[in-house]
Amino acid sequence: MFNKISISTENWNKICEQAKKHSLKGSELLKAVFMKIKYIWGTDEYKSFFTMEWQQIFDYISNKDSLAVSSSISIEVMDEEKAEPYILIETNGKANLSGDIGHCISKIITQMAQMDLEDINISFLTEEQKNRRCKLNDTCKEYHYKGLHEEFFETAECYPEKTAIIWYDEMRENITYAQLADKVLRMANMLTIHGISENEYIAVSIPKGPWQIISVLAVLSVGCTYVPIDIEWPEERKKKICKKANIKNFITITTYSPEVIEGIDIIYADESEHFEKIKDFMRYEDERSAYVIFTSGTTGEPKGVEISHKSADNTIKDINYRFGISSKDKCFAISELSFDLSVYDIFGMLAEGGTIVLPRPKERKMADRWFDIVINEQITIWNSVPAIYDMFLMVAENSTKTVPLKKVLLSGDWVQPTLYDRNKKITSNCEFISLGGATEAAIWSVYYVVNEVRSDWNSVPYGYPLANQKVIIMNTQNQECPDDVPGELWIGGMGVAKGYINEPDLTEEKFVFYNGKRWYRTGDLVSFTKDGHLEFLGRIDHQIKLNGYRIELKEIEKNINQSKYVDKNIALIIKKNGYPRLVGAIKPYIPAIKMQSCSIEDNGTFDDETSRIRETTVNLFIQEVLKQVENDSITICRKMQILYELWKKRLIQKQEVSVQKQVVDTCLWKVLKNMLPLYLDILSGKAEPNELLKYPEFNPEYLTFKSPAVNLFLNKIVDTIKATGKNNRIGIIQARTGKVATVLSRQTEGQEYILFDSSAGMLDIAQGQNAQINNCLYSMVRQGGIERKYVGYCDFVVAVNTMHQFENKNEGLKLANMLLKPNGKLMMIECADEDAMALITSYVLEAEKVETNKFYLQLKDWGKLLGDAGFEMVKAEMSEVDNIEYIEAFSRNDFLHDCEKGIFKILEENLPKYMIPEEFYYFVNLPLSTNGKIDRNKILRSIEMQEDYFQNDVALTDSESRLAKIWKDILGAKNISKSISFFEAGGDSLLSTKLMMELRKEYNVEVALTDIFENPYLEQMASMLDKKIDAENAYVEGEI
Repeated sequence: MFNKISISTENWNKICEQAKKHSLKGSELLKAVFMKIKYIWGTDEYKSFFTMEWQQIFDYISNKDSLAVSSSISIEVMDEEKAEPYILIETNGKANLSGDIGHCISKIITQMAQMDLEDINISFLTEEQKNRRCKLNDTCKEYHYKGLHEEFFETAECYPEKTAIIWYDEMRENITYAQLADKVLRMANMLTIHGISENEYIAVSIPKGPWQIISVLAVLSVGCTYVPIDIEWPEERKKKICKKANIKNFITITTYSPEVIEGIDIIYADESEHFEKIKDFMRYEDERSAYVIFTSGTTGEPKGVEISHKSADNTIKDINYRFGISSKDKCFAISELSFDLSVYDIFGMLAEGGTIVLPRPKERKMADRWFDIVINEQITIWNSVPAIYDMFLMVAENSTKTVPLKKVLLSGDWVQPTLYDRNKKITSNCEFISLGGATEAAIWSVYYVVNEVRSDWNSVPYGYPLANQKVIIMNTQNQECPDDVPGELWIGGMGVAKGYINEPDLTEEKFVFYNGKRWYRTGDLVSFTKDGHLEFLGRIDHQIKLNGYRIELKEIEKNINQSKYVDKNIALIIKKNGYPRLVGAIKPYIPAIKMQSCSIEDNGTFDDETSRIRETTVNLFIQEVLKQVENDSITICRKMQILYELWKKRLIQKQEVSVQKQVVDTCLWKVLKNMLPLYLDILSGKAEPNELLKYPEFNPEYLTFKSPAVNLFLNKIVDTIKATGKNNRIGIIQARTGKVATVLSRQTEGQEYILFDSSAGMLDIAQGQNAQINNCLYSMVRQGGIERKYVGYCDFVVAVNTMHQFENKNEGLKLANMLLKPNGKLMMIECADEDAMALITSYVLEAEKVETNKFYLQLKDWGKLLGDAGFEMVKAEMSEVDNIEYIEAFSRNDFLHDCEKGIFKILEENLPKYMIPEEFYYFVNLPLSTNGKIDRNKILRSIEMQEDYFQNDVALTDSESRLAKIWKDILGAKNISKSISFFEAGGDSLLSTKLMMELRKEYNVEVALTDIFENPYLEQMASMLDKKIDAENAYVEGEI
C-alpha cells in the first residue's frame, strides 16, 4: 500500500533554506528528521537515534535513498531534481498505518517550514486517536469506599444466617456470616491483647481453609496489613519477606509449625476461640494499606506490592457492579492467598453476601475433584488463570452434566480463544470475561467480555479499563504510541499501588508521573487496535507469567549463580507438548587442573609407503590445478583466496613434482584427474565445496580409517574397553556416519554406544549404518547443548580425528568432560599434521577458516588444553611416520555429579516451587548474539533439536506399549521408556488431567488423578491399569 505526500513549493523552499544551514540538501534534512521518528513504527535498532546528535544522523543517512522502517514499511524521499517534491510511504497492505505515518509526516513538514530543527514537536497521534483515547479513559464512577473488612461486617448484619464459607476437610463443613464475624472479632481481640498496634504488617501463613479468611479479616479489623506467605515457600524466602516487610508477628495454626524466625512472634489463629470478642473494629481510612503481596524481583530478592483498601475496594466494587454479582453467587476459591486473585475470591464474595467454596489443600491440582465440587455446590463464579480452567474443562467435557457456572473470570496469562467455545458447550448463559492488569494495580485494571471469537485472534483481547482506572501505551521516550504500534502499558487511576514496601528506588523507577497523574509502568508490551481496545503482545523485559504467577527470570538466574558448580546460566520458557515450561540452561564451571608430565611412546615402527605415495599424488594434482587456473585465467572467488595462496606456498616448499610411474598409475590419480573440472569450479565459486562429499574417497572420515596408525590405536581403545571386564557406556564425539561405533562394536560385546553429533542428517545416516548394534543411542549437540541425561553418563568418551574440528578446541574437550562420569576416560586419536589429502578435502570444506584455525596440534599443546578442560593426561603415543597421536586422559572433575543437586538445594531454600525450573539443559558454552549477550533464541533452537533424539532404553511389554502410545500423543514425545515418569517426560497437572480422561476412555475403568500421581512411572502405571482391568472383569464375572 502506497501513500504519496506532496509538498507545496512554498514549504519546500523553506525546508531547503533550513537544510543549507546544516550544509544539507532539502531531501537529506527530511531523511534526518524521519530518522528521529521512524523507530516508532520500526524495530529496536532505531531507538538509539532519539539520543543521537543531529550531525551523527546526517552522516548516517547521507547515502541512503530510502529508509526501511521495518520489514513492511519504508519511506522514500525524492531527489532535488524532481519537479514535484513528494514523499512516498510503502506499508505492504496496511492502509491505516500508511495514513497514520502520513499524518505525522505532514505535520512535521509544516513545522519544518516554520521553525528551527531543534524546535520541531513530533506528535504521533491523530486527532481521531486522541479523542478515542480520551473517551476510553473516561471511566469516572463514584463509589462509597470502605475498608474491605467493613464491607464484610455490614454484609454479616444483613445475612447473618447465610453460609459464608464452605470447605472440605475430612468432611464437608460450613460457617455462616454470623459465625464468621464472631470468630473474626475474637481473633481481633487476641491480636490486640498480644500487643499488636495499628499499621503493623502481619504475616499470614496458613493452609487453605477457613482460618486463612478469619485471619486476614482479623488483621484488617485491628487496622493492620496482612502479608500472605505460602506455607510451601522455602524458609529462606519467608525470612527475606519478613525482613523486608519488617514483620514482627507471624500468624499460623497449631497443626502447622513453621521454622522459628528470630525476632518474630508466632501467633496461632485457632487458639483465638477462647478469647472474648473485641468491642469494635478499626474503620476505613483513605490510604490505609490492606495487604502486601510479594512477587518475583529482578535483584534476586522478592518485592512486596502494597495495596490500599481504597484501591482494592474500587476494583471489587466495579467487578461486582459491572457483572451483577449478588448474594446468590458461590465462588470456587482455588487461588492461593499469596496470589492476588484470592483478594477478589474472599472480599468480592463477602461484600455481597455470596459464598466462598474452598477445595481441600491436597486437591488443589485435582481437576476431577474440582468438577465434583462445582456440580455438588452449584458454583456460579469461576476465577482463575487460563491453565487451571483448561484443566477443569478437560474433565467437564467428558461429562453429560451441565456446569452451573454463570461467570468465568480468567486472567494472569494469555486467554486462548478456544477456551470460550469449549466453555460455551458445557455451560448455559455463562458470561466469559477476560481480565488483565497487574498486582501493582489492585488485581485487575482492564476487562473484555467475549461474545464471539474472531478468526484473526491469537488470544482474547486485553480489553478496556475498569471504573476509575486508565491506560496509556508509551514508547521509550515517554510519548504515546499511535494505533497498531507496540509500546509499554502504563496503568493509572485509583487501582495503582502505594509502591514496593521499603524499596523507594524501585518504587520511583516503576511508579512515575505523566501529565500530572501517577502511573505504574507494567513492562507489558501492548498496542491499541482500531477498535479501541488493548491487545497484549508479550513483555518488554525478561519477566514472564506462568500459570498466573509473575516470575522475574533474573531472580532465578541470580540464585542459580550462587552455586559453585555454575559458570553462567539463563532461565527461559520453552514450549513443550503445547504448554509453556520453565527450564534452565547452564554452563557448568569446570576448573582447570595442573597438567602432570606424561612420557610419550613412539609407535612409528611400520613404514607407511601408502602415505608417501598419496602425498606425492596430491602435490602433483595441486600442481595441475594451479597450472590450469593460470592457463585459463580463472578468477579465484573470495572465500577460496586463502586456500589458493596456501597451495601455491606448499608447492614452493615441496618444489616441482616430477611425474613418476607409481604415482600416475594409482587409482587416486585417476579419480583426481576426473575431478579437476569440479575443483576449478569450486575455486571460481561456480560450485559449492560440499560437492566433494558425494565422493567417498574424499570423505575425511573415510580417509581416517585408511591410516594404519589410526587402526593400530583403535585396537588399543578396544583393549582398554575389554580390560574393564564390564559393560560400559561409550560416548563418541562428532560421530559422523558412525564408523567408529561400527569398528568398536565388532570387537566388543555388551557395550552401550552413544553417538553425539551436531548434524541431524549425520545422525540419521549413523542410525542406518549401525542398525545391527543392539544398544546404540543418538543425541544432537547443537550450540554446545547436551541432553541432561547424558551429563556425567559415559565411562569412556572416544574422539577419532574429530577434536581438532572444533573451532574452540577447549570447548570440545569440555564437552567430553561433561559427558564423562567422575574419573571417566577420554581416548583421542588425532593427526599431528595434516595428511596430504586434507589439503584437497578438509581445507577445501573449511577454506575460510584455514588461516585463523590451527587445525592440528602437537601432544604438548593437547596436554595444556586437556589440563585447562579439567583432564589429567595419563598416556600419549605417537606414530611419527603417519603423524598420528593417541591420548588417554582421566576426567578429574567430580563436581558434575553433584552439580544439579547443589543447584536444586539453593533454589529450594530460596524460591517458591513455581519459580524452580522443571529441568536443566547443559551447554559447553552459552551461545552469544552479535552484541555479545546470551542468545535465548539459539538456546531454544538447541533444546528443540535435543528433544528430537529422545531414545528408548528397554523393550516394553504389551501393556506398557499400549500406555506409552497414549503418553506419546499427550506429551508429544517420540519415544517413551519404562523407567521414566510421566512428569520427567514433560507432564504436569494440566497434562495429568488430560491423561486421566484418556485412560478412562481407552481402558473403560475409573482412574483418578491420585492414581497418576502415585504411579507416575510407565511401568507402575501400566501395572496399576492392569490391576484395575482385572478387578473390573472379576466384578463383572461375579455379577453374572
